[in-house]
Amino acid sequence: MSIWAKHVNAKGGLACHPVQLYQTDDGSDPARGSANVTDLILSKKVQALVGLYAPINMAAQASVFHKYNIPVVGGDITDFSWSTDPLLFAQGTSPLHAYASSLKEARLATGYTKFGILSCVEATTCTKIRNSMTTKGGMADLAGVEVAYNQTISLTQTDFTAECQNAKKAGAQVMYLVMDAASLQRLFRSCDAIGYKFPWSGPSLTLTPDLQNDPILRGSTDYVGYFGSSSAPWMSNDTAATKEFQEAYKTYAPGTPPSPASMTGWASGKMLEAVVANIPNARNGPITTAQIFKGLYALKNETLGGLVPGMTFNEGKPSPIVSCYYAELFSRGVFSDPFGSKKRCL
Repeated sequence: MSIWAKHVNAKGGLACHPVQLYQTDDGSDPARGSANVTDLILSKKVQALVGLYAPINMAAQASVFHKYNIPVVGGDITDFSWSTDPLLFAQGTSPLHAYASSLKEARLATGYTKFGILSCVEATTCTKIRNSMTTKGGMADLAGVEVAYNQTISLTQTDFTAECQNAKKAGAQVMYLVMDAASLQRLFRSCDAIGYKFPWSGPSLTLTPDLQNDPILRGSTDYVGYFGSSSAPWMSNDTAATKEFQEAYKTYAPGTPPSPASMTGWASGKMLEAVVANIPNARNGPITTAQIFKGLYALKNETLGGLVPGMTFNEGKPSPIVSCYYAELFSRGVFSDPFGSKKRCL
């Protein structure tokens, strides 16, 4: 988001209005999260929340932006409320379909259909993902796979040997992993120690650049990862929109590797740009929340130049279900975009 703000301000701002970006961290504390949003709205007088990243505390923050009727323009799209809350304006694939897309990419690439899932207990989103695997019409059904093993884990675990043994015994051919990058690396160490090696997938936003340096992942052709992303792959450079992202990163964060979260923030900012472009006479005075709502409802099949699937919003209704996504691959310590920024659909 900060890179996007610097980039758009260097071009003259939004309709000649300089962007002032405030960023807060809730520390995974619901009370702190709601207090942060309250301060942004009442003290900072923000007109919209942009790029909201709240995989753990969405409910606490939603209670505040609903109280003041403030739109949320783009974000992590992890919580399932991104498909049900009319104040959450998603900038990409709907949560259920984004999660299922990773399963589908793994199935198509490997030919395997028996999947295991390990999901954290710390976030309600993790629980919802786990439950969706075994719900009729849920992730497994959408992706055409069956669940051979389904288990919860904690992000504080130091060892996953028992889970690796049980997944191997259950015949899980591919593992769907809903945990942070640090936990992923501990899991691979535990599984590798007992000779359980497998292709894997999971939510794209759990990926971080440091996975590229993991010695087990870099040295193995077994631990190949398959993912579906709600926005164009962060390593893509095949369209004007993705090239703009890459150039902005080189300009304002030289030497810093981008990640899925980077593209999430960037695409959220680009959606706000598209919204303001739809506001008549935006240059003539302050941009208000009411105008931002009107700009959002004016978006019709907006792709942001190919960064996201076509997005359309209707007044008073949640973001529509979007089943198209973008494929990403991780093999031997290298992230890649096997189909570039071309959309694929469930």
